[in-house]
Amino acid sequence: MKKIVCLLLAVMLVGTLAACGDSGNVPAVAETEAAAPAAAPAAEAAEGEAAPAAEATSGPVELSYVTWRTEDIDVLNEMIAAFEDENPGIKVNMEVTSNDLTEYYAVLKARLLSGEGADVFMDHPGPYLKELVDAGYCYEMEPELYANVTPGVLGVGQVDGKQYGLPETCNTFVTFYNTALFEELGIDVPTDYESLKVAAQKSKDAGYQPIAIGFGEAWVADILYEALLCDYAPENPNALHDLETGDAVLADDLYKKVFGDVAKMVDDGIFQENLTGTNYESGISLFASGKATMLMDGNWTVATLMDMNPDLQFGAMPIFNTAGQGQGISAAGQNMSIAANTTKLDAAKKFVEFFYSPEGEAIYCNATVQPSTVQGVTLDIPALQMLSDVMGPKPADWPDTYVENSELMGIVEDLCVRMAEGGKNLDEEIAKSQTEIDALQ
Repeated sequence: MKKIVCLLLAVMLVGTLAACGDSGNVPAVAETEAAAPAAAPAAEAAEGEAAPAAEATSGPVELSYVTWRTEDIDVLNEMIAAFEDENPGIKVNMEVTSNDLTEYYAVLKARLLSGEGADVFMDHPGPYLKELVDAGYCYEMEPELYANVTPGVLGVGQVDGKQYGLPETCNTFVTFYNTALFEELGIDVPTDYESLKVAAQKSKDAGYQPIAIGFGEAWVADILYEALLCDYAPENPNALHDLETGDAVLADDLYKKVFGDVAKMVDDGIFQENLTGTNYESGISLFASGKATMLMDGNWTVATLMDMNPDLQFGAMPIFNTAGQGQGISAAGQNMSIAANTTKLDAAKKFVEFFYSPEGEAIYCNATVQPSTVQGVTLDIPALQMLSDVMGPKPADWPDTYVENSELMGIVEDLCVRMAEGGKNLDEEIAKSQTEIDALQ
C-alpha cells in the first residue's frame, strides 16, 4: 500500500500545480481601513531581526500562528507540541478563526497591520496571497526554508517569481458516494453524466437527497464551476484571468458551457433541495448522516467525514459535466507564510522548517488525509488510494490561482449561485456579471 501511495504522490507532484478549494477557493480578502506598511525585502528583515527585543528576553520566545482551519485544531496542537519539544526556547500561541474566510482575512490583516499576533499564518494562492504581498505583509523566504518541498508545487506560493508562501497539501474536487446506500438501493457507480442522473433519481425515489453541496456560501460554488472549467479547458489555467484582462468575456462558448451546465444540473435534479439555502457544513452533515447519497466537495473533507461518522462507507468519483466528461484533478493547496514585520524571525523560520519537514508533514497529512507536497513523506492511508483512483495523472492548475483581483472571484461565484437558484436566463445573467467585470478593468 505504501508503495502505491508513494508512487501516486510522485506522479501527482510532477509539474506546476495550483490551489483550490479545502480547501484555495474562497471569498475576497477583507480590506482594512488603515494603509498597509511598505514591503520589507527578506534581507532587510533578516538583518533587522538580529537582536529583537522579543527574543532578547530570558524566557521563551512566544510565536503567534494564525489559521482558519478549525477542523485541524487537534492535529495542529499535536504538531505544535512536537515542535516545542524540539525547540524548548519557543512557545507557539495558535489562533484559529472561524471557517468564514472573509472573517479570517479581516482578523489576519488586522494582526499584520498592528505588527502583533501573526508571526506565521496560513493563506491561499492566487489573488489572496498577492494582495497580502502587495500590502507588504509577507516575508520573502530563502531557499533553505523550502528545501524539502517538491519543486513543481512552489509556483503557487510565488508572486513575481519570489517565494512568499509554501503550499502544504495537494487537493482534488470529487463527488463522494455512500457505498452502502448505493448497494442497498441498487445504484451503479456513475461513469458519466447520464448515469449520474439515474443515481440521483433513484436516490430521490427512495426518500434520500441526491448530491449535497452548500451553495448557501458563495465560495462553495468554486468547487463546481472550477471543476467544470478544468473539464472543458484542461489546458487553459488562465480561464478566469482572461476575464479580468479582457482577453475573454463570459459570453464566450467556454463560460456559457460551464454556467449553462450549472443550470441544467439543477433542472435535472441532481442536487439536494434548498441548494442555495444550505451552508457548507450542513451539506457535509447531510451526507455524513446518511440523508444524502452523494456529496460534492474536496479531499480535505475526508477526515471530517470519518470523524462525523466512523461507520460511514464511501467512495469517490469525478465531477461530471453534462457532456459526460469528468477529468480527475489534483492541485496544491493552502500556503504557510511568515509576516514581513515579525520581530521573531529566527523562531518563525524554525517553525516553518518543522512543518515542512518529513516528520511534520507526516503528522499533518496522516491526520487530515491529504497528499503531501513534501518530499520523503510516507503515508499509508486507505482513503488516499480511493482518491488516487479519481485524481488525474496530470496535475491541473486551478483557474483561480492566476486571478489578480479577488473581486472577480466574487462576481463569478455570484453568477454560479444565481444559476443554481434555477429559473434564470443564462444570457441575461451573464450580461449582468460581465458588466460588473467590465467595471473592474
